[in-house]
Amino acid sequence: MDRLRYLLGVLTLTAMAAGCWVLYGLLRTTDEATQYQVQVSFLDVRGLKPGADVKYRGIPVGSVRAVEVDEAGEHGLARLTIDEEKRELVRDNSSFWIVSPRFHGLSSGVTGLDTLVRDAYVEFMTPRPLGELLARGSRLPGVEAPVEMSSAAILPPLRLGDLLMRVLLPQNQGIHVGAKLLFRGLATGEVRSVALAADGTHVEVGVRVASEYRSTVTNTTVFWVAKPELNLHFSFSNPVSLNELGALISPFIAYHTETKTGIPVPDGYVVAASLERPDIEVTGVPPGALIQSTEEEAEVPSGPLSLVRIVYEAVDIDWLSANDDLRREGTGVLYVDRQGRALVLTARSVCDANYYYTETFGEQANIKREELGVLLANGQALAATRTWVHPDGEDIAILRVEGLPRRWATTHPEVIEFLDDVESQGLLLRRAGARGAPQPPEPFDLNTTELEENRGAVLLRGETVVGFVGQQGAADTALRAVTLSELPASLRPDR
Repeated sequence: MDRLRYLLGVLTLTAMAAGCWVLYGLLRTTDEATQYQVQVSFLDVRGLKPGADVKYRGIPVGSVRAVEVDEAGEHGLARLTIDEEKRELVRDNSSFWIVSPRFHGLSSGVTGLDTLVRDAYVEFMTPRPLGELLARGSRLPGVEAPVEMSSAAILPPLRLGDLLMRVLLPQNQGIHVGAKLLFRGLATGEVRSVALAADGTHVEVGVRVASEYRSTVTNTTVFWVAKPELNLHFSFSNPVSLNELGALISPFIAYHTETKTGIPVPDGYVVAASLERPDIEVTGVPPGALIQSTEEEAEVPSGPLSLVRIVYEAVDIDWLSANDDLRREGTGVLYVDRQGRALVLTARSVCDANYYYTETFGEQANIKREELGVLLANGQALAATRTWVHPDGEDIAILRVEGLPRRWATTHPEVIEFLDDVESQGLLLRRAGARGAPQPPEPFDLNTTELEENRGAVLLRGETVVGFVGQQGAADTALRAVTLSELPASLRPDR
């Protein structure tokens, strides 16, 4: 009796197992019939395993169902399952490749580094215009190397305030569209175009510097192509060093700017780069950066007043000694005059060394190579020229701005009053910060307000501009509230 029960139990379990297997086969057949699958053949499957991801533009859209040898034994065959909602991405002009570590030489770097810590996977892309849709089970030939995407596919979109400029190279050394632009080891932008000059004398590289970093580029910035460089030293403690190690992965363009040198550059700026790293010394963190903040920064108020940051540089030529490099920064009011020109009202002592600078023994300075630029509130730099100064030596000047964006807001005419005199009590002071953004208003006091950091800052009575911070005269550096009555009618805002 026990044997009979045992036999019945074994038969029952066997029947149940067989039924489950048949049911699994039926479900699998039904599942395969409803899923969208394609087959891709490769000469080498590069360690691809079932279960690996299938990605489109880096996003998983399916998985590898099986990896096997084809009927002829000449190719590896990957059977791919694509998510039903993504099946329209697969066309007859799609390119599939296997992502795994690949070394392309020093000029092109390494790809597929993410698979060093995970399995290989399949990537594909479908160029425009799209090809024909593929039926389930279609077989496609794979490509053996990653497909280069077009510039539009790999470049981030441009934003208002980004700096677009050109870097000229004697010859290209692996720089390609999408390569990084680095400042102090931080990516501040990228290469957007690489082309041979029309006359064949050099290579022109179009780059973008993100708006938040454009102040790192001035007319004194040096650029170079970063490539690995092995140095041998006559030292037992450090006999060998390798510079630009990061360029082993992918070449890039690096640049360096000495602190507080040069003026910001406008869009379209052109500079020549070196193929060798220049002999520069990166300075340490400045002590001022270590000041601990105890309060949150105040929100910058908005309104009908448009301020800019002015940056001015000049050289005083000396015959018997080294030339003097002169630099000043200050604030200006941006507005449009009656002829539709974009102008900036500011103190002459901000933007004219012939006005404020004299030699040690009182001789007239020999000012050469003046350069002027303004920073808008978003950090965008524009070229500027000095077009008018007060004929009788008052500390007042007008700059003309080139290339102001058409939609950029300028100061409303009704907030400017051209008064002969103003009481200094009760006035507020407002200036543009170091990167162009307007700062919150502060109380103005003739006795305590610092002239150097507030040159050109506007003086407000309520919401109305009634003057700006300047000095008494060319030879008198005492702080003064300069009124606007001396500005000629032809240069006043268009009302």
